[in-house]
Amino acid sequence: MVMKKRSRPQPFYLLGCLSYLASGLSSHAILDANSMSNTNAPADGAPWANIGRVNGPSGTYIAAGWVLTAAHVGAGDFTLGTLTLPYDGISHRLTNSDGTVTDMILFHVSQTASVPSLPLASSPPALNSVVDFIGTGYIAGSGPMPIGSYTGFTWFLTSARSLGNNKVASINYVYNAGFGNVTLFSTSFEATGQTSAECQGTGGDSGSGVFQKSGAVWQLVGMSDLVSVYTNQPANTSVYGNSTFAAQISTYRSQILAWLGSIPPTLSVTKSGNAVNVCWPDPGLAYTLQTTPTLVPTAWSTITQPQVATNGMICVSVPATNSASFFRLQR
Repeated sequence: MVMKKRSRPQPFYLLGCLSYLASGLSSHAILDANSMSNTNAPADGAPWANIGRVNGPSGTYIAAGWVLTAAHVGAGDFTLGTLTLPYDGISHRLTNSDGTVTDMILFHVSQTASVPSLPLASSPPALNSVVDFIGTGYIAGSGPMPIGSYTGFTWFLTSARSLGNNKVASINYVYNAGFGNVTLFSTSFEATGQTSAECQGTGGDSGSGVFQKSGAVWQLVGMSDLVSVYTNQPANTSVYGNSTFAAQISTYRSQILAWLGSIPPTLSVTKSGNAVNVCWPDPGLAYTLQTTPTLVPTAWSTITQPQVATNGMICVSVPATNSASFFRLQR
């Protein structure tokens, strides 16, 4: 375990709870020390469209109707942009290897979203590497200023989706803020050696996504969960020396993937000219499309036409025939 030493004691606060303690507002955006207008989709292509809101704070749409958020936020209807996706009552509290619960919950909505599935990181982000945060917590309401004996920023209590980045300061850090042990990595909010958009989690950011690019692919590496602040730090502020802690996705990856595959995708078949389009919601898992002309006896063959992912769906175009064809997905 790698941990960063601190000169002053710092209590930990759950990010989703801070929004209620601070103002009673439902949710807001990530505080960026270098920008007070970081509320547009990032030019680097990080998965902006997958971040929405549940019960006020943030949630991260993974694939095929599955949303990840903090257990202290809870399952509920999920708002993604202007679309509200109803919670269908299916959820799973993620657990640790010893069977104890974590502060992470997967829940399912009854309508799939037209966004790509999120690849899940299989290893923790490297120390000192840069990660991108996208969430719905508070943005900066001031430039850097004295706050008590510290230097930092007040919060602007207005709702917005926002982004920022920071360097990984520690990995494999285990902490329990009252909702179960979670394996986390952290970033530290610093005045010097900043990234291009140095950020700190604020109230409403619980459940938001932390991303890192692997080659040409953006992966989900973390879920924002809690922050550390100084014991006498004024409310509604972020100061240099605070930290953000995110649940380490690689630790829980196999469990998340198992639940993504627990509800089989439903096939839809539509005719388009001389072709038939066979589509299913993108589950973030690899499936093979198979076909057979008859169900008795069963003789399934694999379809070799390419699978095309678009708008949260995977489609295969096959030539239309005058004979019956049946289709299925196989893992």
